Amino acid sequence: MSSATSNTTLDAPSLHIVFERSVFYGTIFMSLCYGVCVYMFCHSLSLYFNFDATLRKQYRLYIITGTASIALISVAVFVDIVLAQFMWIDHRDFEGGPMGYLLATTSAWWQVLGTAADMTANLIGDGLLMYRCYIIWHGSWLIVIFPIVIYLASMAMALVTLVQSAKPGDFFTGMVVNFGVPWAVLSVVLNVYVTVVITVRLMAIRRRLKGILSKKALSIYTGISAVLVESCLPFSVLGIVFAVTYGKGLPVASAFLFIWGVFLALAPQFIIFRVMNGKSWTTDLVAQATAGRSNTNTSFGFHTGSVPTSNTRLNSPMTASGNEVEMHTPTAINNKGSIV
Repeated sequence: MSSATSNTTLDAPSLHIVFERSVFYGTIFMSLCYGVCVYMFCHSLSLYFNFDATLRKQYRLYIITGTASIALISVAVFVDIVLAQFMWIDHRDFEGGPMGYLLATTSAWWQVLGTAADMTANLIGDGLLMYRCYIIWHGSWLIVIFPIVIYLASMAMALVTLVQSAKPGDFFTGMVVNFGVPWAVLSVVLNVYVTVVITVRLMAIRRRLKGILSKKALSIYTGISAVLVESCLPFSVLGIVFAVTYGKGLPVASAFLFIWGVFLALAPQFIIFRVMNGKSWTTDLVAQATAGRSNTNTSFGFHTGSVPTSNTRLNSPMTASGNEVEMHTPTAINNKGSIV
């Protein structure tokens, strides 16, 4: 995750101190976010194993994605913590101080491994975000064509940046700047685009269902938490801040890089956590909302983390007319592959 320093001028001693503080605080907040990430993954995994075989098959993709994401980000976090230990403890007397050690070990295999793990986690998270966008927009390829193109370009820039970072003497000579900054910008552009289109979609669905469902029912699928999680809005905002500071070569970019780096896995874990708790949009739910059914008996099929033996009627939110919305635990998949 040390790639932010490649675009930073650190000649003055005062800038060295600012950079070291940035790395220090970035490592602390990264560790906190990583703890949240591990908890959410473990919770989602425990819910997943409580499902029956049919549901486990339906949600297997999310669990595989979450497992790969947490594994990769664990590698990246471990590398960053080891780097901090080497910089400030084991090699504190290295010529040039902590910054001198960092510059001398940028192309070390373990640093390249951490960067590769972080970039791969980024690609996995962006892929999941585009998949959720595809679902929420009811399978509209027109909406996801642009982010797919950006995704492929970001992948290419990430690969070139990784290769350049592995070459001794090249990482800080300016060549990586030509690829590192575009990689960060492309990744952020993709996140911002998907955030906007998902937010617009959820707001449109909210207006469509406002006269049908109660505030409680609307809050589950179109409330603030739904918009923040489904659209990955915090991740996009953080990415913008990182891209701006990184592009301008500010020493504080390192702090945002560490935090943004762990959010590459945290944002997908939020989505997976919401899916496992039965509060996310499915293909059937989007189809119902798009059709704009005004029937007060509309059923919203979601589970609550347990698998009853029958479609037990839960404590259901009321429709606008005062009737209950039937919310059943899905126990099968119809012939279209959607949860019923």
